[in-house]
Amino acid sequence: MIIVSSGLFGVLEGNKRVSRSILLGNVTQKYESARDKKKKEQALAQKMEEFTTCYEEMNDIFVNQEKRLTDKNMEKLTRLYQNLPEKQQKEVQDNYERTKKDVQYVKDTKIEEACSDLFGDTNPWFASEEEKKEKQQSVTYERYEILLQQATNMQNPTKKETALNYLKSVKEWLDQQQQN
Repeated sequence: MIIVSSGLFGVLEGNKRVSRSILLGNVTQKYESARDKKKKEQALAQKMEEFTTCYEEMNDIFVNQEKRLTDKNMEKLTRLYQNLPEKQQKEVQDNYERTKKDVQYVKDTKIEEACSDLFGDTNPWFASEEEKKEKQQSVTYERYEILLQQATNMQNPTKKETALNYLKSVKEWLDQQQQN
C-alpha cells in the first residue's frame, strides 16, 4: 500500500510539474503574443505618423505655398502610402475622397454665388442711381464667359443648374443692352 501510495504521490507530483509547465507556457505565449501585437501597433502608428507628416508637408507646399510638387515629393508620399497596410490605405483614400468632395462643394458654391452676384449686378434695385450704373457697367461678356466656363465644370447638379440659370438671364440682359 505504501508503495502504491508513493507511486500515486509521484504521479501526482509529476502531473503538478506538467501542469505548471503548461500553465507557464500559456502565460509566456500570451505575453509574447501581447508584446508582438504591441510592436505591430507601434510600427503601424509610426508608419501612419510618417505618412501624415509627409502628406501635411505636401499639402502645405501645394495649397498654402501654391507650388508644384516635385517628382521626389510624390515618390516619397507614394512610398509611405504603399508601406501602409491595406486597411489604412483604404482609410486614407476614403478621407481623401471625402475631402475632395467637400472642396468641390465649396468651389461649386463660390461659383454659384459669383453667378448670383453677376445677375444681381444687372438690376441692383437696392443701389442709388450712380451705384446702379456702376454695377451694371461691371456686367460684361468677359465676366459672363469666365463664369459660364466655370459653371459648366461644376460637379453639383443642383448648383450647376442654378448657376446656369443665372447666367442665362445675364446673357439675355447683355444681349438686350447691346441692342439698345
